Amino acid sequence: MLLPLIFIFAEPIFAVESTIKISNYSSNSSPEWVEIYNQSDTTVDINNWTIRDGNNILTDDLTITGCLSSHNYVTFYHDSGWLNDSSPETISLYDLGNNLIDQLNYTKGQLGNNPRSDNICIPSPTLSPTFTPIPIPTATFAPLPTMTSTPTPIPTIIPTPTSILTTTKTPTPTKTPSLTPTETVTPFSTPPEEVILTNLSDQNTPTENPTPTSNSVLGVTKTNNKNYLPLIFICLGAFFLLTPLILAKIKHEN
Repeated sequence: MLLPLIFIFAEPIFAVESTIKISNYSSNSSPEWVEIYNQSDTTVDINNWTIRDGNNILTDDLTITGCLSSHNYVTFYHDSGWLNDSSPETISLYDLGNNLIDQLNYTKGQLGNNPRSDNICIPSPTLSPTFTPIPIPTATFAPLPTMTSTPTPIPTIIPTPTSILTTTKTPTPTKTPSLTPTETVTPFSTPPEEVILTNLSDQNTPTENPTPTSNSVLGVTKTNNKNYLPLIFICLGAFFLLTPLILAKIKHEN
């Protein structure tokens, strides 16, 4: 129970000795304002200090700038509606390091008169460091030698005339098959009679009435004229049958 009372009645602890005081205020005006006073014998830098109301809304804080001369006043203004008019309020002053410098508590708002601003302090301009650019040495490169390329002559290709050889194909002589005399023997059921040797060259011209010859080499010629016709037809058939076979064999061998 004693701990809350200690916080209620305890005096605010200031981080530094207070030389700047909240001297006056106006909560029922438009705009509202807060006046502060420098009671020391030296000029105080108040740049980026803040004046806060009793709530925790940081956007309501009033940031002040500049400096405050010895035993001078300065007034800072804020939009209306910032400070309470009909209820208790606390106005706090904080320095740049967020240290509490001074507080003013009131139970009811007021309309302040004659805000004072006789401050003659002129803040020194903040000097930005001037950087002297260091010149960067420029590298000088020797010019590269110009290389002249000599074009390589392209040899001219002279086309060689193409000789056209005309080959005349000599026809291969066709071999005329030699016809070998064929002996034709006519079988008989009866005892063999006379057989006549007939040459193929003589088959085209049959002799209807051959003269019987008694002095034949292979045999005796039959005197009956009716047996020559079958013999002639047999010889012709054999000739026409064997001739294509002989020609095909000769062509295959060539």
